[in-house]
Amino acid sequence: MFGSNSLSPGERSLYGAAVGLGILAYGVLALGLLGLLKTWILSLWVAALAVGGFREHVPLACDIFSSFAALKRLTRGDKWCLAACFLLGLFMLLGATAPPSGSDWDGLSYHLAAPKVYLQNGKILFIPYDHHTNFPFTVEMLYTLGLALAHPGAARVFHTVLGLLCAFGIGLFWSRFVGYRFAVLPPLIFLSTPLVSWSGTVAYNDLGMALYVFLAAFGVAVWLEEARRQWLLLAGVCAGFALGTKMTSMVPTAILAVWILASSGKSVGQRLKETAAFLLPAVLVGSPWYIKTWLWTGNPVYPFFYSVFGGVNWDAEAARMYAQEQGSFGVGRSLASFLMLPYSLTFRPELFSKGVGVFGSPGPVYLSCILPLLPISRPINRQIAALGWFSLAYMIVWFFLTQQSRYLLCIMPMLSLLAAWTLSCGFAHGKMRVVSLFGFALQIFVLALLLFSLIKPSLPAALGAVSPDNYLEKTLDVYSAQRWINENTPPSARILLFEETRGFYLDRSYMWANPGHHTLIPYKRFKSEDDMLAHFKNLGYTHILLNRRWVAPDWGTRGWSAMLERAIQMGKLHRVFAKGWSEVYEIPKN
Repeated sequence: MFGSNSLSPGERSLYGAAVGLGILAYGVLALGLLGLLKTWILSLWVAALAVGGFREHVPLACDIFSSFAALKRLTRGDKWCLAACFLLGLFMLLGATAPPSGSDWDGLSYHLAAPKVYLQNGKILFIPYDHHTNFPFTVEMLYTLGLALAHPGAARVFHTVLGLLCAFGIGLFWSRFVGYRFAVLPPLIFLSTPLVSWSGTVAYNDLGMALYVFLAAFGVAVWLEEARRQWLLLAGVCAGFALGTKMTSMVPTAILAVWILASSGKSVGQRLKETAAFLLPAVLVGSPWYIKTWLWTGNPVYPFFYSVFGGVNWDAEAARMYAQEQGSFGVGRSLASFLMLPYSLTFRPELFSKGVGVFGSPGPVYLSCILPLLPISRPINRQIAALGWFSLAYMIVWFFLTQQSRYLLCIMPMLSLLAAWTLSCGFAHGKMRVVSLFGFALQIFVLALLLFSLIKPSLPAALGAVSPDNYLEKTLDVYSAQRWINENTPPSARILLFEETRGFYLDRSYMWANPGHHTLIPYKRFKSEDDMLAHFKNLGYTHILLNRRWVAPDWGTRGWSAMLERAIQMGKLHRVFAKGWSEVYEIPKN
């Protein structure tokens, strides 16, 4: 596809690994839709892919040796940066290999929980209570493979690897367009981003989106230099995997398409052909997920745009509640709020994330992205400048959608390059060298300490010094109740989860029961707690798990929560287990 000199050895390895993981995931999707999610079949798929790619193994080995040889060209400072990258990567891997616990909310709710349901049923099926399972699920297919062949920690490592591949790609971008000097600086900035380092320890999908969006932008940037249409095709494939990872990838894909359309000096017809060369593979690769969702729900982007497409198990009230929750993040939509974003994201991360504290922040080093015109700065590299404009365009859209800091991860590779450019100017400038070096070293040191403190409680479990049960009993508030249910209820038991969505460790069938997740429980039709309990029994549910840690301030005073609380107080629900915040109730058969 490419000329021998078009791809460097590192680039060949990077794109090969990224596309290979995408193909691996899509194979799991195909097997799951065919009802063939069996461990031995998945093992055969992995073996077949390995054998099919055998011809690439020898060049890959040569690329690895070439990479080691390239280390000799690194300066002493770059070698220190590389050592710091290895340390942060090691911390992320150790954190990921531990059993997923309290910090992995979405992982335990659906990123890992849905693949577990798929494996229990031997197929990918419609999960009516969880709208997230109708999102693009490419990374979750890798989690499915990890759960089938190993354990939850091994599954989470896929996310870490995607992040490390992204860091590798950032270094390759710098090497191609800037040179080997400071080539390890941008990957280190990326890995030392608190939001990135935390994401590398949990089973989310944001680092997968970051990798594929960045590789798509990388391909477009090279195409602008070399005018080889093959780079557009490769960029389109990567954009397609991004679309298959997260719906929000539509935004950067559209921005890249506009970039291609606007950057060519050729005729309008030629511009359209080149844009199509990018968009066609993107749409073809990404479309299976949207087709599946459309066939299952009637809405290709379910549950979004409900007023346009509709969708099963959803209504206008659920759409309103979901939009309200998505809009609860951030600092508002005024011009002043937008201009203050660099400060707000850095020093007030709690406004843009929930439950992760300082790890919701990009970190102070990214403030240098707004200082490219300092007197110490030489004219900015045009490819990095283009990525900066790309990031600004994405951030404007993000600002008017949902201001969640996780959704900025896909532009962190670009911003790390921009920050590295500014820092490298400071390092090269005599008067600013000490200040730049001290400031950056301080962030690395503080982040390493924070990351170590984050993973320290999980290290005994990751290293096998304590059992997963003992670790989870201490670190996951709902685990004791779920363990009790697994050990004391029949396999036919069915569980309703109230004020809790993290059902991964349940080995029984369960459903999220709070309003707003779906319309399977018609709470507005219930006139009393007896009506509600009768409906639960008609659905076949036998137990209720309630986590009082997350109840709203008005819990038990009105609506469905009042009916549930009355049923508890009047003894119509029998409490069979309680520990900490978690309670388990049995729904009487009569």
